[in-house]
Amino acid sequence: MKVIQLLIPLTLFLGLLIPYSGMTQESAENGGQAVTTTPTPESAPATAQGCVPTCRSGYFCHVGMCISKCNPPCALGFTCSAEAECIAPVTAPPPPPQESNAYAAREQARMAAQQKKIAAREQRLAEVRKLRMGIHMDWQWSFSEIYRTGFLGNLGLQKNVASTFALRSRLGGMLGYARPDFFDSDDRTTAWGANFDFSALAGPLGRFYIGPTFWLTYYWYGKENLKDKDDFYDYDYDETDEYTLVKTNGGISGGLALDMGVIVGPASNLGISWRLKTTLFEDDINLTFEFGLAYLFAVSD
Repeated sequence: MKVIQLLIPLTLFLGLLIPYSGMTQESAENGGQAVTTTPTPESAPATAQGCVPTCRSGYFCHVGMCISKCNPPCALGFTCSAEAECIAPVTAPPPPPQESNAYAAREQARMAAQQKKIAAREQRLAEVRKLRMGIHMDWQWSFSEIYRTGFLGNLGLQKNVASTFALRSRLGGMLGYARPDFFDSDDRTTAWGANFDFSALAGPLGRFYIGPTFWLTYYWYGKENLKDKDDFYDYDYDETDEYTLVKTNGGISGGLALDMGVIVGPASNLGISWRLKTTLFEDDINLTFEFGLAYLFAVSD
């Protein structure tokens, strides 16, 4: 009984002594100073703090946090503006594929070439429609009763009534020589002529033309008659061989011709022409072929 009475006070004493010794030891480890507990920065209030970095447009700083001005928040893909409005996203159209660019470049080049061609054609036709004067130089081979050849020069006016029809008249002269026939070279004489012709020409004028021509020519010669050997194949011909006199066909002659030509040059002013002429005022139908060059120039706007 006495033992129990002694244990109870001893137990109470130890119960008070143990906490006191723990506090004394903790104070000694902290330099003898009492330890106080302070709140961490995370738990400190942020009402006095600003937002770092600064909120972007459409947001404002509240309690250290950037909050959208739009309420309710904008839908996905939309942006809140500084005026608190939800703005739809602006997307640029996708660039065209490289093949489309190449095709567009080819089409543009083709159209430019076509426009240039049309402009050149219009300018050429404008030049062609003007009243034009022509200088024509031709060489003539005439297989009439006597053979006649020589140089012709003509000066004329041409009016293209439309782009496919024109009227032309010319005056000129001829200088050459004549002999009894094409193969005979013994006797010959000079030949002159004064020429007039009128033509109605059709075609894509400025490129090509064809049409009938009515012509008149007055011829005269240096000799009235030409000696013609009776036998061309007689190689033993001498002064005693017989010959006949062929009368030169001086005077007026005329007929119809088929006139053709090609016009070239930047202003359709250079011509290459040829024509086949036949007589109407003689007993026999005689043929004359002419080939020549021409230069045409405008005499009016």
